[in-house]
Amino acid sequence: LSGYDGFIGPRLASANGYFQIHIQIQSGKHLCIHSVVTLPKYQRQGHARANLLAYLDAVRQTPITKISLISKENLTSFYQSCGFTLLGKSPVVHGEEQWYDLVMNI
Repeated sequence: LSGYDGFIGPRLASANGYFQIHIQIQSGKHLCIHSVVTLPKYQRQGHARANLLAYLDAVRQTPITKISLISKENLTSFYQSCGFTLLGKSPVVHGEEQWYDLVMNI
């Protein structure tokens, strides 16, 4: 992941590509991913996929049994290719675009 700079949720990846995945479980078995972000100059190079898959591998080592996220329509196929199932349109309203619910059962 050399040259990558982005994050999943609250975890930052450094510019040199080293990042630490830290998952703190207080209680419960359902995780909601808030953000998967890659700087524009590094997009479409596989960095988001590699980082997300590493994160999912780390989550599999916890008591979590379900992961949810919302996505704009243009990214639903990306999340589906990483193992998420598209549930349909989300009731979430944020901005003008429609959001979609996705889920993964671990």
